[in-house]
Amino acid sequence: MEMRDDTTARSASFGIVVVGLVAISAGLVAMLVITTQAAFRTTDPAARKLLARLAWLSLALLCLAVVMVIWCVLRRIRYHVRSQRLPKSSEYVNAWELAGKRFKLPDEPEDDSDPEGHEL
Repeated sequence: MEMRDDTTARSASFGIVVVGLVAISAGLVAMLVITTQAAFRTTDPAARKLLARLAWLSLALLCLAVVMVIWCVLRRIRYHVRSQRLPKSSEYVNAWELAGKRFKLPDEPEDDSDPEGHEL
Protein backbone atom coordinates (compact mmCIF):
# COMPACT_ATOMS: atom_id res chain seq x y z
CA MET A 1 0.00 0.00 0.00
CA GLU A 2 1.49 3.29 -1.04
CA MET A 3 0.93 6.56 0.80
CA ARG A 4 -0.28 9.45 -1.35
CA ASP A 5 2.01 12.46 -1.26
CA ASP A 6 0.16 15.72 -1.98
CA THR A 7 3.06 18.14 -1.75
CA THR A 8 2.51 19.34 -5.32
CA ALA A 9 -1.08 20.31 -4.52
CA ARG A 10 0.10 22.03 -1.35
CA SER A 11 2.79 23.95 -3.27
CA ALA A 12 0.34 24.99 -5.96
CA SER A 13 -2.21 26.30 -3.47
CA PHE A 14 0.52 28.14 -1.56
CA GLY A 15 1.74 29.74 -4.78
CA ILE A 16 -1.75 30.82 -5.77
CA VAL A 17 -2.43 32.39 -2.37
CA VAL A 18 0.90 34.25 -2.28
CA VAL A 19 0.60 35.48 -5.88
CA GLY A 20 -2.96 36.62 -5.19
CA LEU A 21 -1.95 38.48 -2.04
CA VAL A 22 0.98 40.13 -3.81
CA ALA A 23 -1.34 41.24 -6.65
CA ILE A 24 -3.80 42.65 -4.13
CA SER A 25 -0.94 44.45 -2.38
CA ALA A 26 0.25 45.94 -5.67
CA GLY A 27 -3.25 47.16 -6.45
CA LEU A 28 -3.57 48.71 -3.01
CA VAL A 29 -0.21 50.47 -3.38
CA ALA A 30 -1.37 51.90 -6.72
CA MET A 31 -4.65 53.01 -5.16
CA LEU A 32 -2.81 54.61 -2.25
CA VAL A 33 -0.49 56.55 -4.56
CA ILE A 34 -3.33 57.70 -6.81
CA THR A 35 -5.53 58.87 -3.93
CA THR A 36 -2.74 60.72 -2.13
CA GLN A 37 -1.69 62.51 -5.33
CA ALA A 38 -5.30 63.44 -6.07
CA ALA A 39 -5.78 64.65 -2.50
CA PHE A 40 -2.75 66.96 -2.79
CA ARG A 41 -3.93 68.39 -6.14
CA THR A 42 -7.53 69.14 -5.20
CA THR A 43 -8.63 72.38 -3.59
CA ASP A 44 -12.09 71.21 -2.51
CA PRO A 45 -12.00 70.34 1.25
CA ALA A 46 -14.78 67.72 0.97
CA ALA A 47 -13.03 65.93 -1.91
CA ARG A 48 -9.71 66.12 -0.08
CA LYS A 49 -11.28 64.61 3.04
CA LEU A 50 -12.88 61.81 0.99
CA LEU A 51 -9.61 61.05 -0.82
CA ALA A 52 -7.71 61.05 2.49
CA ARG A 53 -10.16 58.54 3.96
CA LEU A 54 -9.80 56.39 0.87
CA ALA A 55 -6.01 56.57 1.21
CA TRP A 56 -6.20 55.51 4.87
CA LEU A 57 -8.47 52.61 3.93
CA SER A 58 -6.00 51.58 1.23
CA LEU A 59 -3.15 51.74 3.73
CA ALA A 60 -5.04 49.63 6.29
CA LEU A 61 -5.89 47.00 3.67
CA LEU A 62 -2.31 47.03 2.42
CA CYS A 63 -1.01 46.40 5.93
CA LEU A 64 -3.47 43.52 6.31
CA ALA A 65 -2.37 41.99 2.99
CA VAL A 66 1.31 42.27 3.95
CA VAL A 67 0.63 40.60 7.31
CA MET A 68 -1.19 37.78 5.52
CA VAL A 69 1.71 37.29 3.07
CA ILE A 70 4.17 37.13 5.97
CA TRP A 71 1.91 34.69 7.82
CA CYS A 72 1.66 32.41 4.75
CA VAL A 73 5.42 32.44 4.20
CA LEU A 74 6.18 31.72 7.86
CA ARG A 75 3.64 28.90 7.87
CA ARG A 76 5.28 27.41 4.79
CA ILE A 77 8.73 27.65 6.37
CA ARG A 78 7.42 25.99 9.56
CA TYR A 79 5.92 23.17 7.48
CA HIS A 80 9.24 22.55 5.73
CA VAL A 81 11.20 22.58 8.99
CA ARG A 82 8.78 20.12 10.61
CA SER A 83 8.73 17.80 7.59
CA GLN A 84 12.53 17.57 7.62
CA ARG A 85 12.54 16.68 11.32
CA LEU A 86 10.03 13.83 10.92
CA PRO A 87 11.52 10.37 10.50
CA LYS A 88 11.30 8.90 7.04
CA SER A 89 8.76 6.14 6.52
CA SER A 90 10.00 2.62 6.97
CA GLU A 91 10.42 0.01 4.27
CA TYR A 92 7.31 -1.92 3.24
CA VAL A 93 7.03 -5.33 4.88
CA ASN A 94 4.47 -7.93 3.83
CA ALA A 95 3.27 -9.17 7.21
CA TRP A 96 1.12 -11.92 5.73
CA GLU A 97 4.06 -13.44 3.89
CA LEU A 98 6.22 -13.35 7.00
CA ALA A 99 3.48 -14.92 9.09
CA GLY A 100 3.10 -17.71 6.51
CA LYS A 101 6.82 -18.46 6.68
CA ARG A 102 6.84 -18.55 10.49
CA PHE A 103 3.74 -20.68 10.92
CA LYS A 104 4.35 -24.41 11.15
CA LEU A 105 1.67 -27.05 11.02
CA PRO A 106 1.70 -29.71 13.68
CA ASP A 107 3.08 -33.08 12.63
CA GLU A 108 -0.15 -35.06 12.34
CA PRO A 109 -1.00 -37.67 9.74
CA GLU A 110 -3.47 -36.47 7.17
CA ASP A 111 -6.85 -38.04 7.52
CA ASP A 112 -9.00 -38.06 4.37
CA SER A 113 -12.07 -39.38 6.14
CA ASP A 114 -14.99 -37.37 7.40
CA PRO A 115 -14.95 -36.55 11.15
CA GLU A 116 -18.21 -38.42 11.57
CA GLY A 117 -16.75 -41.57 10.10
CA HIS A 118 -18.25 -41.34 6.63
CA GLU A 119 -15.98 -42.07 3.79
CA LEU A 120 -15.61 -39.51 1.05
